Amino acid sequence: MDERCALCGNRTAQMDLDIVSFEGLEIQACPYCRKQLEQAVKNPAQNSDWLQNILQVDTKGVRTDEVTAALTRICYQNDIPRPQNTPTVPPAPIPVQAVPTAPVPKATPAVPNASAQPADLEARVAALEKKLQKLQRRMLLSKVLGFVIPAVVACILAIVLVRSEFFQNILDYYSQLGELANSM
Repeated sequence: MDERCALCGNRTAQMDLDIVSFEGLEIQACPYCRKQLEQAVKNPAQNSDWLQNILQVDTKGVRTDEVTAALTRICYQNDIPRPQNTPTVPPAPIPVQAVPTAPVPKATPAVPNASAQPADLEARVAALEKKLQKLQRRMLLSKVLGFVIPAVVACILAIVLVRSEFFQNILDYYSQLGELANSM
């Protein structure tokens, strides 16, 4: 769904887009827009609401100026004028009632102490810098310990194994296997 309809700008699958011709233009439109445009071309006065709505839609730069101009022409070409003999009734005046008003409180400034604000911000920045330094130290320490502790444990394990003559037993075993293999 990486294609967009040239009328409404909505994402549509490539297989759903089809070419539509109107006002001498050919564009790729989604099924809904094709159907609505077909109805609007046949009877623009009845479908002017859809045309006006589609003209107001943000198409994210997909609709060209030519298409917008063609849609505008279709929308307003057969605009049905009001009949001249229909009397227009002015709206009835709304009676105004007296509403008791309370005294309006005096507006307070948005920043009560403008000179204290930068000092507060500087204090917060300094506190954040200290926290950041502590965090950096902890991260460095955890990296160092993550490397040193396994190395120390491996060294201690190797010393214990050498002192317990475990390696000597393994070497003797392999030498016996080698002698056995040579004798065969």
